[in-house]
Amino acid sequence: MSKSTAITIIVVTLLILSGGLAWWYFNLSSPQENGEENGGGINFFPFGNGGGTNNNNEGETKENEGETKNEQAPEIREVSNLPVAGFLPLSDNLGFALVRYIDQETGNVYDAPLEIVSKKRISNTTIPKVREVIWAPGGNSFIMRYLDENDSIQSFYATLKENLTGEGSLNGKFLPENISSLSLFNINNTSSLTKIIYSLTEGSGSSIFTAENDGSKIARTHSSSLKDWLVFGINDSLAYIQTKSSGRAPSFLFSLNVKTGVTTPTLSNTVGLSVLPNKKGDLVLFSSTPFGYPLLYIYDVAKKTTTQTSLRTFADKCRWSENNTGRIVCAVPNNITTGIYPDDWYQGKTSFNDNLWEVDATSGTTRELLNLYKNSYFFDIASFSLSKDDKFLILQNKTNNSLWSVRLER
Repeated sequence: MSKSTAITIIVVTLLILSGGLAWWYFNLSSPQENGEENGGGINFFPFGNGGGTNNNNEGETKENEGETKNEQAPEIREVSNLPVAGFLPLSDNLGFALVRYIDQETGNVYDAPLEIVSKKRISNTTIPKVREVIWAPGGNSFIMRYLDENDSIQSFYATLKENLTGEGSLNGKFLPENISSLSLFNINNTSSLTKIIYSLTEGSGSSIFTAENDGSKIARTHSSSLKDWLVFGINDSLAYIQTKSSGRAPSFLFSLNVKTGVTTPTLSNTVGLSVLPNKKGDLVLFSSTPFGYPLLYIYDVAKKTTTQTSLRTFADKCRWSENNTGRIVCAVPNNITTGIYPDDWYQGKTSFNDNLWEVDATSGTTRELLNLYKNSYFFDIASFSLSKDDKFLILQNKTNNSLWSVRLER
C-alpha cells in the first residue's frame, strides 16, 4: 500500500468518526430535543412565566400540525389531542360559541371557537401537571389543582391577565394545602368567583369551610368525624355534602345550611351513590348501583319524591342544560357488564363506549340524541359541558383526556 493511499484511508476514517460523534451529540444526547426535560420531576418554580410566545413544547407542536385555520368545523371535532385539565364553554364578543381549556402538562390556557377550526393560546404561564380546574362563570378566574413533588394537593387561585399585544399571563395565590374537595357558589351568575366551599381533613375528621374566591375570609361552617366529603356549592346559604361513593358500601347526601352549619339528610344508605344537583338545588340527579350496574334517578327535594329514568349511567356522566332548566343530557354506555361501580370506572379497570341521551327532568322520560357508537366514535366520556345555547357539547374522553366538540343542533 502506497503512503498516499494510507493517508487517504486515515482521513476518510477520521471524517466518518467525526460525523458519527456529531450526529450522536445533537440527536441522542440532548434532553430538550427528546422531551426528557419535562418527562420527570420539574425543578423550577411552577408559576414562572413560560418564556414568551415560543414556549411551545413538543406535544403542542404535534397538536397543531395539519390544523386548518378558520374552516367550518365538522359536526364532531377533536379540539385538542393532548390531555386537558379543564374546560369551559364561553362566547366571544360576537356571541359565537367557543371553549376555553387548560393544557394538563403545561397549564397554558387556550381558546378554541366551535364554529370554525382554530385555536389560540391566551396564556403561556407554565403550571406543570394540572389535574383539575374549577372555573368561574366568565372564565377569567379559576382554581387550578395539582400534586406537588411531595404529593400534597395544591390549589392555586388564578386570574387571567390579558395582553392586547400578545399572550397574557396568570396571577393569583395559593389556597390551603390538601383540600380534598372544592366547589364554588353560583351567586347571580357573576363573571368571577365570589365564594368557594371546600373540605379539609383535620386530625381524625374533617371540616367544611367557606371563603372568598382568593381564599381570604375563611369561615368554618361544619365539622365532622368523617373524612373526605364531596362538596357541591349551590348558593350563599345552601350546599350539599356527600360521603365518598363506592359500590362496596352505602353513601349519604346531606344538605348543608352554610350560615348555620345545620345538615339535613337528603339521600341515605345508597350504594354507589353519585349526585348532580341542579343550579337551584331543588332537584338532585343521582345514580346508584345496587345490582352491579348504575340506575339513574331524579330526586325532588321539596316533595321528597324519586323518579326513576330508563337510563343506565352514572350521574357523573350527565349535565343540566344551561338553556332549559327541565333538560338533562347524559352520556350513556352502549353496554355495561356487571362490576363494582363506580369504583371500577373511577379506577380505570373498565371503560365504556357512550351515546348521548336527554332526560326530561319533570317526567323522567328519555330520548336518544346521538348514537356515537354507530357513527364509529368511541368515547368514554369522563366530563362534558353544554354551550349556553345547547348547540354544542364539549366532552373529555376518559381514555386519553383529549377534548372534543359535538354539534347537537342539526
